[in-house]
Amino acid sequence: MPTIATAPVLALSVRPPWSHWLATGAKPLENRTWEPPGGWRGTLVVHAGQKLDLDGFWFGARLGHRIGEDEVARGEYIAVAELVNVHRAGPDCCAACAQWGEPNCFHWMLTGVRKLVSIEGRGQQRLFVPPADVIEQVLAG
Repeated sequence: MPTIATAPVLALSVRPPWSHWLATGAKPLENRTWEPPGGWRGTLVVHAGQKLDLDGFWFGARLGHRIGEDEVARGEYIAVAELVNVHRAGPDCCAACAQWGEPNCFHWMLTGVRKLVSIEGRGQQRLFVPPADVIEQVLAG
C-alpha cells in the first residue's frame, strides 16, 4: 500500500458545493489553513465529502455559479487536478484569489482539472492516499 510519501497521487476531501466547483473548473483554488506537508505538489484527487456547506451555495450563487443541494456529489471521488502552487493570502494572489480566495488561508492553486467517473468512497481529513481503483483511473488518464 502506498504512503503519502510514495503514492503517485493524493486526495483531499472537500465539502460540497466547493468540491463541485473544483471539479467543474469554476473554482481554480482550494482554501486551507495549512500547507501540504513537505511542500508537496502534484496530482490531486478531489473527494466530495458527505457533509454540505450550506453557506457555500449562497456564495457560489453570488458569483454566478448557482447549484442545488441535490445536484452535487457526496461521498465520491469526482475529479483530478494538478496542485501547482500554494501561497498565503496576500500579495502573491492572482485574479482567481479575488473571487474564491479566503483571507488568512493558504490558496492551493489547481490546473488541468478533469472529471473522473465517480467512485463512491469515504474521505479523510488532510491529504491522504486514495483507494487503488481511484489511483488506477487517474493514471489511466
